[in-house]
Amino acid sequence: MAGAGRGIDALTGRRSRVARFLRQNLNQPGIEQDNLPSLRQAAIDDANQAEQERLAAEQQAQLEQAQREQLNRNLAQHNAPPQPDSPQGRLEAATGLDRNGAARIIRMIENTELGNDPVLKRAIQSYRKNVDTGGYVTDLTPLIRAIKAMQDSDPRIDELRVRPRDDNAAVAQQQLDARIEQGKRDNQRFNDELTKALNADKTVDAQSKAVGAAALGKLRLDLGRNPLSAAQAILEDAVRRAKNPTAIEQYVAPYVQRVAQQQQVESENETVVADQASIDMGNMFEGVNDPMRVSTRVPTAANRFEDPLSEDLQVDMAAIRAAPGKQPLIRKMLKRLNGYEGQKGWRRDNKGRPADQHFKDFVKSNLLYLYNSVSPEYRDRAKHWYVGANRLSQEATDRFGLELPQVAGVMAALSPQQDWH
Repeated sequence: MAGAGRGIDALTGRRSRVARFLRQNLNQPGIEQDNLPSLRQAAIDDANQAEQERLAAEQQAQLEQAQREQLNRNLAQHNAPPQPDSPQGRLEAATGLDRNGAARIIRMIENTELGNDPVLKRAIQSYRKNVDTGGYVTDLTPLIRAIKAMQDSDPRIDELRVRPRDDNAAVAQQQLDARIEQGKRDNQRFNDELTKALNADKTVDAQSKAVGAAALGKLRLDLGRNPLSAAQAILEDAVRRAKNPTAIEQYVAPYVQRVAQQQQVESENETVVADQASIDMGNMFEGVNDPMRVSTRVPTAANRFEDPLSEDLQVDMAAIRAAPGKQPLIRKMLKRLNGYEGQKGWRRDNKGRPADQHFKDFVKSNLLYLYNSVSPEYRDRAKHWYVGANRLSQEATDRFGLELPQVAGVMAALSPQQDWH
């Protein structure tokens, strides 16, 4: 009987709840759906919005960093003096050099065996980047020592100094380097403590431990030009991939917060520098080392250490004395200069002065003789020579569609010993 009953139920569908439900609701209106938001979609939307906000903040940080770098580059091109507590300022103070003098001696170092040292190579590269766009200089103290050693090796090189050396600046830089290295060690120690605590936490699953340890490992590396953005991206990636996001917040987030605090201090220092640099500097960019000047000295030797396109190279005694070579350039020049007509008698009548000073006095005397030989009317007329040269430069500017400083610079560089008419 029981078997026959189950057979009848199977045929009629009485024992099948699914079949009975389908039969009872066939062609009936469906269950009315409330128009409620999807929790899953809301979570997705929140995640997308958070990612967009992160990207926007990162782009803003990159924009501000680029603006600071451009400001520093513009100031460097206009030969603005560095901040005293900047790497460039400390190097120049410790060596007594200006920007051009430091650049020339660094090029000399690169042409020596010392220039192959990997530490100095990194220091030189980061120093040049600092002068151009700002930032931290790696191993600045060894670079300062190398420059001072080069100065001490040859009095002619030491003549590039424009002020006495400030030994206190060198000591201050050594102390700063020590603090920076200590800061790096403290960061690594803090990272080790977080990693150790994460691995020892028995409440955290193995997958989350692996994700957290990998994130802390990445945070030990160089975080690039925007450390905070890079650190936050590492943290967010770990939170997203870990089974236990709370563990990531507990053991990885504290290190990112440490990076944020350190970057906040650096940002405040950079803001102070930018505010000081934005002060109206009037006509301080006029005169020597103006970016529109054209170098009148163009070294052509195979082992030259100066670039006439990126530096303002002028003909002066410091450059002559600092010229490389087995035989000093000044000695070669004096051999020729002493053969000038009238030089022999001038030297005989003016004994007791250095040979190069003899020649300068001789040329000065000749110029004064020419000046006094012409009439006062001609001297007054000659004063307007630069007015005429300016007019010629302006005509060429209008003709070729160039800037006036460009044309004037080319004329100044190419006109010596040439006929103007």
